[in-house]
Amino acid sequence: MRPLLVGLIALMIAGWLWAQDGPQRTFANQLLRVDANGYLLAVNGQYTGPDGPQRNGANQLIRVDANGYLLIAFANGLAVDDWFRLRTTNTAAPAGTDCDAAAETGRLHWDSTADAFRLCSGASGWIVASPAGGAAPVGAQYLVSTADATLTAEESIGALTTGLLLNTVSGVDGTLSAYAGTSCTNQFPRSLNASGAATCATVAAADVSGIATISGTPANNQVAVWTSATAIEGDANLTYSAGTLTSAAASAILDFSSATGVKRINTGGTTDLALMPGRNVGILTTTPTAPLQVNTAAAANTSGTKVLFVGADYDTAGTGAYLSLGTLAGAELGRLYSVTESASNIGLSLWTLNTTLSEKVRVSAAGNLGLSTTTPDSTGHIIGGLWVEAADGGVAAAAGTIHAGASYHLGSTLFVSATAPTVSGFGTSPSVPNSNGTAAFSIDVGTGGTASTGTITLPAATTAWVVSCYDVTTPASYITHQTGGTTTTAAVTNYSRTTGLATAWTASDILRCHAAAY
Repeated sequence: MRPLLVGLIALMIAGWLWAQDGPQRTFANQLLRVDANGYLLAVNGQYTGPDGPQRNGANQLIRVDANGYLLIAFANGLAVDDWFRLRTTNTAAPAGTDCDAAAETGRLHWDSTADAFRLCSGASGWIVASPAGGAAPVGAQYLVSTADATLTAEESIGALTTGLLLNTVSGVDGTLSAYAGTSCTNQFPRSLNASGAATCATVAAADVSGIATISGTPANNQVAVWTSATAIEGDANLTYSAGTLTSAAASAILDFSSATGVKRINTGGTTDLALMPGRNVGILTTTPTAPLQVNTAAAANTSGTKVLFVGADYDTAGTGAYLSLGTLAGAELGRLYSVTESASNIGLSLWTLNTTLSEKVRVSAAGNLGLSTTTPDSTGHIIGGLWVEAADGGVAAAAGTIHAGASYHLGSTLFVSATAPTVSGFGTSPSVPNSNGTAAFSIDVGTGGTASTGTITLPAATTAWVVSCYDVTTPASYITHQTGGTTTTAAVTNYSRTTGLATAWTASDILRCHAAAY
C-alpha cells in the first residue's frame, strides 16, 4: 500500500513538472487564454512546438500557441451556423497600404459610410465584394464595351461589327446586333420601321410638288433646280436656256461678297480676269492698282499689241463707237469718238461739255488736226484765235489771231519778245512810253537837246538785234540809224539830212522803232 502511495505521489509530481514546459496539461480540462472579460482568444496559426501529445481518452487536449491563444485549423473552411461579424466598424475606405502584399491576403474591411464590404487580394489591392445597394445577382446580364472574364453573363458590344445597335426581343429576352443598313433599288426609302426595315417607294409627282422636270441630261458635276421650263430656283428673272444663263432683274448672277482675297475667273488654267475687294478689275493681272488695269502677254519691246478695242457698226452718215467719261451719278462729261468721214476713212474726235456735249477736237483720217472744226484741211487748222503763253492769263485770243504770251521763235531762235526794251543815253531822262515788246516801241529822247547817240537794252538774243528807228517829230531834219550792238543791246545815232553829220536830237523828239533778233 505504501509503495503504491509513493508511486502515485511521484507521478503527480512528474506531471506537475511536465506542465511547466508548455501550456499543455495532463488534465481533461485544458487552460485557455481569455481576455479581461473572459472571452476566449483564438488565433488561426500554426503551432511551432512538437506535435503531440494526442490522448486516447474521452477528453482530448486542446492545442494553443506559446501565448495561450487557441489554435484553430480550418480543414474544410470555416462554417458558421448563425452569423459572422467583424468586430471593427470603419467609416471610410481602407488604406491601400493595408492590402498591397501577399501576407495581407484575406483581410476583411467594412466601410459603413459607403456601405461596402471589401476583401484584400494581396498585391492586387482591395476588392469590393458587396457594393452599396447589395451585390447584383450572379446571373444578371451586363452590357459592356469589352468582354470581362470576371462577369458571368455580360454581353460585349465589342464583339459586334461597327454600326447602330438593333435590339431583337424574343419573349422577355433581348438580343443586341449591329444594324446592317437598308437600301432601295431605283427607289427611295420612304420610311423605316422599328427594326430598321425600309419601305421603298418610287418618286411621284406629290414627292416633288412645285418642282417641274425638264428634258435633257445635266453635264457632269452640274446641279440645277427648275421650277418651270427654264426658271431656276423659283426666280422668274433667272433663267437658263440653250446654254445661256440670263438674269432679267438687277441682281447678281455671281456674288463675291467676301471683303478679302482676289476673285478670279480662269480659262485654260490662266487667270484672265481678277476682281479685287475695292472694285479694282485686272485683266491678265491679279494685283490691279486702278479701277481697270489691262496687261498684255506680249514680250517686252513688242509694239503693235492691241490692249483695248471698242467696236461698233458705222456708216457714212453717222458716228462710230466712242468712249464716254462721266460722273459716278451717270452724268456724261466727255466723249472720244471714232468718226466716220467716208466709207473707208475714219477719224477721231474729242467731245467736251460746255453746257452741251459737242466736238472740239478732230483728227482727220489724213492726220490733220482741227481745233473747233470738224473738217481740218491742214496739219493745224484752228477756228478762232491761238493764245500761247507760259501761264493762264485769262485772256482769250480774238478770232483769227495768234497770241504769244512771251515770245515768237523761228525754230529754236528768238525772233520777237514780248518784253519791253529800256533806253539810256539820248537826252536827259529818256523813256519808252509805249511798246508791244520788241516788235514795235517808241522812245522819248528826253530833254537837253545835246545828245546824238543812245543805247536800247533788249532781251538776250542768240546773236544780236536788228533795230530800225524813225524820228516822227522832225523827220525832215534827222535820220536815226543803228550803229552797233550786242546780244542784249542796240546802239543808234542821229544824223543831219543835209550835212550827214551826227547831230543832237531836238529835245523831246519821239522815235518809233522795231527790233528783230537773229
